[in-house]
Amino acid sequence: MQAILDPALMLHQGAHRSTVLERLEGYAETVLEDYPIGPRDVLFVASNSGRNAFPIEAALFARQRGAKVVAITSSDHASHVSSRHKSGKMLHDVADLVIDNQAPYGDACLAIPNSEKRMGSTSTISGSFIINAVMAEAVANLGRRGIAVDIYRSANSGGGAEAEEIVRRWRPRIRGL
Repeated sequence: MQAILDPALMLHQGAHRSTVLERLEGYAETVLEDYPIGPRDVLFVASNSGRNAFPIEAALFARQRGAKVVAITSSDHASHVSSRHKSGKMLHDVADLVIDNQAPYGDACLAIPNSEKRMGSTSTISGSFIINAVMAEAVANLGRRGIAVDIYRSANSGGGAEAEEIVRRWRPRIRGL
């Protein structure tokens, strides 16, 4: 598993900047061309609204390279908005599989007293849970089929030499090891 986390899209470098870049057509290819995505891969793309250029183009990029795409998105939110991508498509339109994260429109679950506004994102929590549940089930399925899977364990829980071997084997393919 390789997380693709472009720092410029993370909120810690600025919410406005992240918003502008997520809507910028062509930016996804710039980020993803550094990763060896191909026919044996599955790209998970998480976007609560599924309307901006980056997630749509990330899905299209991966599919052009033969990878399967799983979208994690909110069906409720997507039903209230239109695409911001020139194709007019939403993320759920360009994915091979769509998992509804069940987040409400606006990704805000808590009412604020004496206000019409809401807060309290659920998509980050549900997205993390979904990714971890899918990965755990995939590993379990492979195990039942007798296929061994490298599991990188924390060095603080006895990873040691096994972890070093995993790093050696996977470093050319997984950045950040």
